[in-house]
Amino acid sequence: MIWARLRWICLLVLVSSAPVGADPLPEQYTLGRYLPADVWMYAHGVANPNSEFIYEYWSGVWEDFFQSGIIEDLKELLLTSIDDPQRRAETEEGWSRVLALGSKVDWSALFNQETAFAERLSAPFPDLILLTRPNLGTASSHAEALRAILVELAAMFGEARVVEHTVHGVPVSTLSDGEGMFGIHLLHHGDVVGLVVGAKSLEQVTGLLAGEGTTRAVIDAPHFRQAMRQVPTPQDSISFFDMGELFRGLQTFPHMMRPPDTRAEHPRGLAMLQSAIENLNIIEYIVASESTQGYRQRVTTVIKLQPDAASKPLARAMTSRKPFARFDRFVPQRAVSFSVSAGLDLGEIYHGALGFIATNVPDGANRLAEWERSQKEWGFHVERDLLSWLSGEAISVRLPPSGGQGVSGVLMIRVRDPRLAAQKINAALDYLGRKFPLLLQGTDPATEVDADGFQVVRNVQLQLIMQIVPVWGVYEDWLMVGTSAEAVNECLATSRGAPSIVASKRFQHEGLVPSGPAYAASFSDLTTFGEELGAMAYLFGALSGAVIAQMPEEAAAPAAMFNIMRRIFNVLSGVDFLSSSSSVTTFDGTSWHVDQITTYKTPKPRAERAAAMRR
Repeated sequence: MIWARLRWICLLVLVSSAPVGADPLPEQYTLGRYLPADVWMYAHGVANPNSEFIYEYWSGVWEDFFQSGIIEDLKELLLTSIDDPQRRAETEEGWSRVLALGSKVDWSALFNQETAFAERLSAPFPDLILLTRPNLGTASSHAEALRAILVELAAMFGEARVVEHTVHGVPVSTLSDGEGMFGIHLLHHGDVVGLVVGAKSLEQVTGLLAGEGTTRAVIDAPHFRQAMRQVPTPQDSISFFDMGELFRGLQTFPHMMRPPDTRAEHPRGLAMLQSAIENLNIIEYIVASESTQGYRQRVTTVIKLQPDAASKPLARAMTSRKPFARFDRFVPQRAVSFSVSAGLDLGEIYHGALGFIATNVPDGANRLAEWERSQKEWGFHVERDLLSWLSGEAISVRLPPSGGQGVSGVLMIRVRDPRLAAQKINAALDYLGRKFPLLLQGTDPATEVDADGFQVVRNVQLQLIMQIVPVWGVYEDWLMVGTSAEAVNECLATSRGAPSIVASKRFQHEGLVPSGPAYAASFSDLTTFGEELGAMAYLFGALSGAVIAQMPEEAAAPAAMFNIMRRIFNVLSGVDFLSSSSSVTTFDGTSWHVDQITTYKTPKPRAERAAAMRR
């Protein structure tokens, strides 16, 4: 449960407050004491009785995964890359033995109490650290079971071998590739079991476990302690991304990867790469704290900017946006889902890219002149024909389908110059209609829309298959595109005083309402998430079956990939226990604050769930 949740939090905060006491983490978070301070990523979860129902939900999904046939398909995918019949047979036999050994490991007991993961940049492979404190009294048996898997893996891969040794008095079993380039180290100390990739990390982790050496633990790092003061005390997990440490590593990475005797050959290329990395280095750290109360899981994230971030185009593009004073102005009470976002200043990014080319790219001035000539040849100038009118803030609204529509909703994008925006969109539609008459059959005035200047886009396919009659127009400083005139009218009516989403009883119960101007806000209905994925699985299965039937026998790898994707969709169709997700993002001048809540459906009694599964 913890390991799956940690991975989810890491994808959430990278796309994607109450102070704590003097101790950076509650006492049940013990494993952070054994992770070195110079890791750039640290994720740590502990068992929490409040989230036990989430564990039961996701356990069913994992069980479906292991019974789905995906593991067998992965084996077939591996075997397709082996031409030698004898080697193929040996690999298949080894695979079966590894699976048999893996089935003897109680993975739930291994990871269910406390788990921590960290990563540090190094060349040619990153250092990875996974520590776990399994159920009481089971550490030795788990270490033995994992060691048996390493031994079997060594037998599968020819020159690999397992070496037994001690580091700082800690017993270690190392799976080595035979050339000393790569190793997986299994350690066991007291009630802690760990897997480490990287000799330096092994030295530091074992030193911290044994209480030897001078390595500082990540929980004692000033950056981490500062970050922890920005978020509530975690109940389920904490994730910390030291982006400054990451970018310091990235700055040295080009030199580490290039042989020393060739670095002088391309000094301009290295300088350009390092300049690009430096321009992207705008975030100091990201910290996320997760807790569960009732059937709601809450993640509070703080993303802190570097002190010099304002000097870089990417940061200016992200921080110069105007927040939404009223996030719900165009979001009707009936909305099923919505998203509002201040977005990015695309003009700032575009001009920053041009400036980077002029300053850092060899022969940059000539390349920019060539870019200008190309735009003239195309008859499309990015700044004149797009950035001059596009602001970039966006609102999307999904409404309940009506009138046989497969989907109903409105997308809105803020514009700087409404009149120019309308002219450019009209010109684009005229061009598409001439170039692709089957895609676009022209436009007509949308007389049913309660605003001037809107048009109906004629597309026979959309109308016949999904009962969608697209309309578009510019209202105030918003470009609006809707699936129907009715959908657009509902959003317009809300902007003129009709009840908004804040009047929805469900949103009042499960949604987050900004306390002031917000950079972003969202609400997603997830009650039919599993059903929608099930429908996708059915469609993907039908399409992939037709494609596989046309493939030659030797195209085994693509066929295996199709099967894996189809099975993954089927597994995810079992995620039928989510109710909704809601988030709010604000910016205080130096940090973004993201608050997100995922609401789960009320669990059914165990006997009732078991009966439903049997059916």
